[in-house]
Parts: sequence; structure tokens; C-alpha cells
Amino acid sequence: MFSRFLTSLVACLGLVLPCVECATIYLAHQTEQTGFPASLELFSGTGAGVALGEINANPGVLSGHTLAMGTTVDGGCTKKQGVGGALDVVVNQTWTPIAIGPLCSPSVEGSNHVFSASRMLQLSPLAVGAYLSDTQNYPGLLGLRPLREEYGFAAILKAFGYSRIAIVRWLTSDIQDSVEGALPATYKQVTGGDLQVVANYKMQAATDQEAENAVMKMKDADARVIINLLSGVGGWVHGQPGGGGEGGQYN
Repeated sequence: MFSRFLTSLVACLGLVLPCVECATIYLAHQTEQTGFPASLELFSGTGAGVALGEINANPGVLSGHTLAMGTTVDGGCTKKQGVGGALDVVVNQTWTPIAIGPLCSPSVEGSNHVFSASRMLQLSPLAVGAYLSDTQNYPGLLGLRPLREEYGFAAILKAFGYSRIAIVRWLTSDIQDSVEGALPATYKQVTGGDLQVVANYKMQAATDQEAENAVMKMKDADARVIINLLSGVGGWVHGQPGGGGEGGQYN
């Protein structure tokens, strides 16, 4: 996903950066190396490096310009860690016009104060929250989250023939409220049938205990298809029956 994101980004840059004097475009990169989502982002830095290598190997993508990325810094999954990682970039690395990441919304909310003060444009692929539209307090921040996710989820459920789901989400999120509220009607519009939501867990914080509570609620409800709204882009997990206790084995 990160490779496709970078490719789309540089394609846009190629339209506005004609190679009068070919130059290196420097990017900063911040992601979650510690904290709740760290296991999901373990190879994000390596993947970004591979993506840049593929882009630079094709001179036509950026009209002869090349991309270079600094050392990936940690964003954790809190405002404080977001600020710390952004300061690491600004203080210890070469200035860049663009910072990519982090993915975790609280980290973005913290890091943008540092990046914007340093005249850096920040692109966050997955951040969610009302602050994304607050251009006065969060200038130079672009959230690239796709819209109308309920149609994507409904299409996936239709393709696999699923009509019984569970949902995991944050306790307070206007965007997730919107997706969750629109999903049943969208599912009916797409499939002609009714969607059954057997469990809905609203996480209060990004902690191991909250994650464990969510898993237990899913197992108690014998949830087999779980819509995950936590990341902002969402995902789905299909539990395979057999083993693992009354809830089955979850992947």
C-alpha cells in the first residue's frame, strides 16, 4: 500500500516539477516503530526504501528527478511520541519539504505542530479525525483517507456472501460514526439483503487490555467477519472455524 501511495505522490510531483535542473527531492518518514500498531508497521521503512528505489529506477516518473528518504523515525501512537519523532527529523536530519506519515492519528496530531512550524508539508495516508479539516491550527497537513468506506465494505461483503459481521472501532470518532451508521443501508442498497451486526466494540484507548477486551467480545458473539475501523482505512478479518475455543480460531 505504501508503495502505491508513493507512486501516486510522485506522479503528481512529476506534473509540477519539470526537470529544468534535475534535483533530488528529499522526504522525511515517520511511522509507528513502538506502541500499539508497531507490529503492523514493522517493515514500513524498508518498504518505503524499496518503493523509492523502483521509482528512481524509472527516470520518466519524475522527469529525471530522484527521491531520497531520511532515516525513518518513530511516531509511537500518542501525541507526545509524534512530537518527539518529528523533532528528531527536524533537529537531526537534513531539512525536507515533505514529511510522510505517521499512520496513527494521535501521532499525526502531535507531529504536525513540529512539521508545520518547520515549513514542511505533511502527508498522512491513514489519519482520521476532525483536526484534519482544521487548517488554522494544523496547517500544511493533508490526510489521504479514502471517502465513503461503507461502499467498499458492502462490496467486499457481497463478493464473499457475508451478511453477519462484527465491528471494532474507537469510542469517539465522527468519521467512524458515519461509516458505521451508513453501512447497513448501504449493504441493503448493494445486496438487497439485511446486514446483521452481532457485536460492536468501541475501544477507549490503544492498549493491549482494550485489544484483548475487543477480541473476547468478538469470540463471545461468535463473530466470524470483523470490520476494523481503527486504522481509518479499515479492514476485515475472517475467523476460521475449528479450534481456539468457542469463538473458533481467529486470523
